Formats: sequence, C-alpha cells, structure tokens
Amino acid sequence: MKKIICLFLAIMLPTFFSASTVAETAPPDADIPNVLYISDENRNASQLQEFMSNGGIIIDMHNNETVISEEQLGIPFSAKINSDSSPKATEKLGKDFATLYYNYGNDRNGIYIINVDTNSNSTHNDLIDEAVTAIHNRQNFYASASSSNSAPSIGIIDITTTREPKGKLNASYEVFTVQDYNGRDYYTVKCTLNGMPGCILSSPKFDSKYQGENLSTIIETTTSSVTIDQYGPHRTIDSDSYSVNIGVGWVQDGGFQISGGWSWTRSIFDTDIEASCTTKKATWDVELSSSAQETSTTFCPAVTFDCPSGKAEIYVPVSASYEIDSWNTFSETIELSREIKCTSTSAS
Repeated sequence: MKKIICLFLAIMLPTFFSASTVAETAPPDADIPNVLYISDENRNASQLQEFMSNGGIIIDMHNNETVISEEQLGIPFSAKINSDSSPKATEKLGKDFATLYYNYGNDRNGIYIINVDTNSNSTHNDLIDEAVTAIHNRQNFYASASSSNSAPSIGIIDITTTREPKGKLNASYEVFTVQDYNGRDYYTVKCTLNGMPGCILSSPKFDSKYQGENLSTIIETTTSSVTIDQYGPHRTIDSDSYSVNIGVGWVQDGGFQISGGWSWTRSIFDTDIEASCTTKKATWDVELSSSAQETSTTFCPAVTFDCPSGKAEIYVPVSASYEIDSWNTFSETIELSREIKCTSTSAS
C-alpha cells in the first residue's frame, strides 16, 4: 500500500513555539477542543502537529504573512483556489478569510476553509464559531464510530462560501483511495453540497428576499491517463429521491475485501437533476422549484477515478455554484472552485 501525500503551495518559516502557548489558548470549557490562532511566535511544525494530534484546532486567519502549509502540518491533501486569475473570476471566488486544521478519527486530517466576499471587512466571528463547532462534532462522531474494512480515507476538506446578504454554499469533499490493486490506483471523491438562501438565514446579515434557484457541481480530473470509472447520481426527473451506487469492491490477497460502501439514497423534493459524464468530467445540475427554493438544499454526488499504479500526480478540480434570486434583483451565483493535487511516493 502506498502512502498518499498531497503538497500545498503555501510557504512557512518555522519559528520558536512555546508549549505554554497552547495551554493559554485553551478555552475554559473542557468540552470545547483547544483552539490555537497561528502567529509569528508559534509556528513550529512538529509541535503544531502534536497539538492537533491531541484534539487541537489550528486557525490561520490569512491576515498577515504567517501562512501555514498543509505539507508542514503533515496533512496529506490540499485545495487551492482554481481560477483563471482574471479580476472578474477572482472577485466571484472571493477570498479565504480563515483556514482551520485538525485531526479526527484514526489520525485522519481535516481542513476547513472559510471563504467570504472579496470586499468584506467583517471579523466573521460567527463563521469561526460555526467551523469550530462542526469540527468538534466530527471529532466526537469519529471517536465513537466503529471501524470498518473500508477504502482508506485521505481526509476531508470543508469549504464554507458566504455571500452576505444573499446566502451560503457549503461543500464537503472526502477523498478515499485504494492503491496497487491489480496494477491500478483508485480515488473516490464523495461530495456533500448544501445551498442556503438568505430567506432561511439570520437577519440582519442576510435578506429574506433571496431564494435558491439552482445548484450545480463538477468533479473532474485534468491528469493524463486518469479516467472516471463510476459516478452518481444519474439523471432524475419528477422524483422525490435519488440514489448513488459506485459500489466498487476490491479483494486483496488472502480474500480480504475492501469496500467503500459507496451506495446511498437521499430525499430531494421539488427538484430535477440533470447529470452527464465523460471519461474526465462528471457534471450535475439540480433545478429547484416550489418549496425547494425557500429552504436548504443538500446534494451528495460522488466519483471514482481509475489511474495507473504509481502515477506521480493526480489533479482533481472540483467546482460548485448556487444560484440565488429575489423579486427585485437579477440572479447571482455563489461559486467555489478548487483543485486537489495528490502525489504518490514510495511504498511505506
């Protein structure tokens, strides 16, 4: 089995990190995990990794030069903004206000990215609190979850894209891998999208006139000789549910079976799902109507990629958009676009 390591492009200059700094930043409530804001004084990578392994959450506020890299934190994946760099595209994709790093379940790693409008100057303490709570819940869930013979998870990337006063688009990507199975490597990306219009979010930050119109997403690869093996869901019209079945199973030497358990059915009312897939790209378009326009919409697609064993790198761009409209404005979209890069190294 190969070890999967994903490299992030940010740069870090390690400096002295005092162990007492962690204790001083711990909240008084013992039920809340320790939270550490990165500064120039506490960027020692090995001690940061130890802090995370003990349930700590590291927060990089992106407001100075103290940027931590996933590679130096020992996190085996990343998700940089994927843009054509034009001013219009950059403005649409907003800015990353903060990134949170943590460990969960069997020393797996997580990244939680908070993205806001480019022109936003708010402190967004509510979004920080929301992220910490979500991470805490995940840590507690996996601490009590039973283990299974599933394909190994590389980890989870959460992206919260907030555009006040219109709405929010939350995306969670979990990547699984099976390496060296009959000369092939497999990567599965499971995605959970949640579009929330302003009409269901708290005022005064959000306006009740905004409702959802459409939720779209793409999962693809730009790497040569890597192709889509399976995807789901497929097209559904006039249905109150959809199903995903990418139940690829692998049996290793000795008859031990690895199965991702990648089959599920979800309810989704007042929507039509258009789906299409080529050898490189899977696309879904979820059209909202009636009650679905005025509530939170959750959509869970997935893709399994097939690539030659020992492929040096695999790139998986992911994107999503949530269309928002109101009675006196033109429709607008909340967008995200990221690129996941994975690099295989020698067997461990």
